[in-house]
Amino acid sequence: MVKTGRIGMYTKEGIVSVSITRNACICNSGYYLSHIYNSVDKVAALIEGGDIIEFRSIDGEVIYENEKDNIPEISTATPSNTALDEYIKLCERDSVDYGYLFTEDEKWMIVAGFCVGELQKKSKD
Repeated sequence: MVKTGRIGMYTKEGIVSVSITRNACICNSGYYLSHIYNSVDKVAALIEGGDIIEFRSIDGEVIYENEKDNIPEISTATPSNTALDEYIKLCERDSVDYGYLFTEDEKWMIVAGFCVGELQKKSKD
């Protein structure tokens, strides 16, 4: 079953976001977001590339395919709560399974879809 999603992050202009067309589930996209795309610079570069088809690991290297024709969408409302409300509505409009948001304090949250809450990186014991 294909799981869709949206990845967003707070900026001065509001929340900028792109969609994920396949494998947006926590065990795939959520893993890569929390373990690899975990800084403002990395998330900004990811989103600037446009909509994402899916994340994959090939020979230990994480890659993702972009849909180059689609530019990131911006929820331009202020204050942050209003931008968040608009982002959640955008996720609902697109019927995404997972709405990921990189917060101002550099944490991943799932704000829409099957489950809602903080996306935590699990450490190996």
